[in-house]
Amino acid sequence: MRSEMSQLKAQIIRQGHGHNVAQANGGSWMSFAPEFSEKIMEAFLKGQSEFVVQISGVPYTEDFDDMLQTNHDTGKERPIRCNFGLPSHWSSSNEAIFGRLPPKAVLTNDRALSEYESDVAFRGRIADYDTDASDDPMVPRHRPTRRKTKRDKLTFDSVTVRITDGSKLDEFTKLLRESVFHHEENGFSGDSQCDVWKRGFRVREAFHVENVSLFKAYMDNCHRMRRRHDDHEIAPEPISPGVGGALELFSEGMSISTGLSESVQERMLFHGTTLETAQKIVLDGFDSRLSNTGGFYGMGTYFASQTCKSAQYGFDGTIILARVALGDPHYTARVDQQLRRPPTKAGHTICCDSVIARPGPMRGHHSGTQSHQEFVIFEQMQAYPEYVLRYDCE
Repeated sequence: MRSEMSQLKAQIIRQGHGHNVAQANGGSWMSFAPEFSEKIMEAFLKGQSEFVVQISGVPYTEDFDDMLQTNHDTGKERPIRCNFGLPSHWSSSNEAIFGRLPPKAVLTNDRALSEYESDVAFRGRIADYDTDASDDPMVPRHRPTRRKTKRDKLTFDSVTVRITDGSKLDEFTKLLRESVFHHEENGFSGDSQCDVWKRGFRVREAFHVENVSLFKAYMDNCHRMRRRHDDHEIAPEPISPGVGGALELFSEGMSISTGLSESVQERMLFHGTTLETAQKIVLDGFDSRLSNTGGFYGMGTYFASQTCKSAQYGFDGTIILARVALGDPHYTARVDQQLRRPPTKAGHTICCDSVIARPGPMRGHHSGTQSHQEFVIFEQMQAYPEYVLRYDCE
């Protein structure tokens, strides 16, 4: 049998997102190979207390209570820890996120990771406690003291961060006001009811959503979408007309779409709702079963690029600014309230990823014209609620 070290070295896979299995390299932390990391993290996020994984035929138990890995053949133990791959603009640390997950043991002498990977990864450390590597403060000389922690039930407050910076609130106010516009296709000219919103929006409260489980589910959905496009040789239709200059500029400022394939066509869009519903969305995502029935373009979740449209549904002054993976859209030419998923893509056997109602003439519409651009998705994890905004109209 090859030595344990050789077995582990054989599993090293270095990729752009930083996944690789633990190796003895001066006691440094190294990520598990992606195929193992994904399974381990899935078990961890489900709240399992342990998970058994085989590496080169050798079974290892990943103990999530004590955060230890045990080799079944040798009995050797080594610490493990997790890195959630948090986006750079999140304020939460790995430790803060860890505390929101199902009950686990926390190493009291552990310290925060100095840098974050682009994807979720578990890290294992190969270093005997009696080796020179134990001089590194990251390696305990003896089994560290552990304290059991009990996670409170997730709430709106536990997965959001209140934004108190006045300049940031002003930025959101500017975004809402500048996202009041009409497309030329509508034939609008002069003042309209929408101009009231353009002059009056004022954001008084804002919350950034930092729900790691929900964000991971969204990113997983994006990667599946990209693979599906590749497998079926899909070249997504471009998003036209665009979402508007204000949203595009805001998206650039927070590096939206970084790391995602262009075929996913991720956009920042608005979703008008109530605070009560928003409090559910930040925990469980955009469940179309909670949406109002009677939508013109099917039984999905609706988004808009124009705040004057979303404000029609923000009955108590609540708008969600969401990341939405539009993928390969279907541009509808008629109203279809019975739609439960996007239509099949022409010339293919699979469905499109979203439905877009362009402004302009629309068959079946009570006015004969679609006034605002609307985007409809039918998958719960196809969007992530990035910000919850509370506004007044002055």
